[in-house]
Amino acid sequence: LVISRTDEKLVDSKDRKFPLGSYVRVKDRVGRVVAASENESQEYDVAFFTYAQKKVRRYNESEMQSSQRGFKQSTLEEQSNCKVKWRGQWYPAVVINEANDRWFSHYVNDDDSWDEWVGANRIRFPSQ
Repeated sequence: LVISRTDEKLVDSKDRKFPLGSYVRVKDRVGRVVAASENESQEYDVAFFTYAQKKVRRYNESEMQSSQRGFKQSTLEEQSNCKVKWRGQWYPAVVINEANDRWFSHYVNDDDSWDEWVGANRIRFPSQ
């Protein structure tokens, strides 16, 4: 069963600045590296996820920065005032608003496209 075909080989080299699967920041958005070009141009395909869709765009290495998403660092923990559960993992976040037992949260070190309302089952405060 072939779901789709690609026109390029998937490259994952330890010599690359951004390995496959790593989180990167491009133009104030956080995405994930899903492919890298085989040629010397050092281009990467970066996937950006929203709740409705996934967009993949190609960027040159010079346009990209490493992102800390997915990594626990004390500086991130100090900036957050809670943790929010997303896809089974807890991420540092900041509560922006609260209404009707729901919290509008911003994930630390992510752009605002990830901001969302969460219920009590997906949020933890330091005292919990």
